[in-house]
Amino acid sequence: VGSGFTFGRYRVLPTANTTANLGGGISQMAVHAASGKLFFINNGLFSTSPTESSLTTIDNGNFSTLKIKDSILMYVEGILLHWGKINSAGTYTADAASPISLGSAPSFPVVIDVNPKTNFVYIAFLGTSPTIKLTSSYFYALGSGTTFSSLTMGSIPASTTYSGFGISPSGRL
Repeated sequence: VGSGFTFGRYRVLPTANTTANLGGGISQMAVHAASGKLFFINNGLFSTSPTESSLTTIDNGNFSTLKIKDSILMYVEGILLHWGKINSAGTYTADAASPISLGSAPSFPVVIDVNPKTNFVYIAFLGTSPTIKLTSSYFYALGSGTTFSSLTMGSIPASTTYSGFGISPSGRL
């Protein structure tokens, strides 16, 4: 483990405390390192930081997952994949081609990950009948022409409930 780490007291974000009725309903979150903004899902998609006095609404809807990779925010709403860029101040701007359809209705939970070796986006729809969809475009080139292919699940038994998905630094799923 590294050295030189100092941990102070944890403190509640002023815009995401119990007064804002957000603590228990946050289901997913990701940090944009360049701006220090926290993006999270709670009956919508929001952003905030420790120094802000108001919460920023990114989008309203029923979102299942989000992922930030190299200042690109991706999130799923039903069968739609949304994406756009986050600037150095933490302001999100949706891409003009966003959203695009993932095809059939997914199962839950949903996980988005980016393969560090290929830069393709994988969207895993977990549960008892998991499916994984792969984009035809790199994460930084998503657009209206992006399509999705379903990967074969091989010998994964359907009787098991799957709740996690990830990609290793070597690119292995």
